[in-house]
Amino acid sequence: MASAYVLGIDLGTSGARALVVDRDGAIQAQAFAPLPAPSVVGAGGREQDAALWWEAASSAVREALRRLSAAGGDPRGVGGACVDATTFTPEAFPAEIVWLLSQAQT
Repeated sequence: MASAYVLGIDLGTSGARALVVDRDGAIQAQAFAPLPAPSVVGAGGREQDAALWWEAASSAVREALRRLSAAGGDPRGVGGACVDATTFTPEAFPAEIVWLLSQAQT
């Protein structure tokens, strides 16, 4: 049996977004969990606590699935997930350098 939904997760500097779409691509539920602004470190450096990324992504996913259920959908029908984010491993790195640091500019 084919899955009814796909879950998309976008982890950005300002927060995490979760989106549930059906097989036709129609949005069935969505949620956003904010992140604190990156910390300034050194001359032009920026970092965010990688553990907060996981917390925000988890929160957004839980809320999107709750909203799907509230709208009459079945979260058990989510058969796949797509993630768009900076690669990270929260256990290995307590803080991650983010895209807006001045060292990355040419």
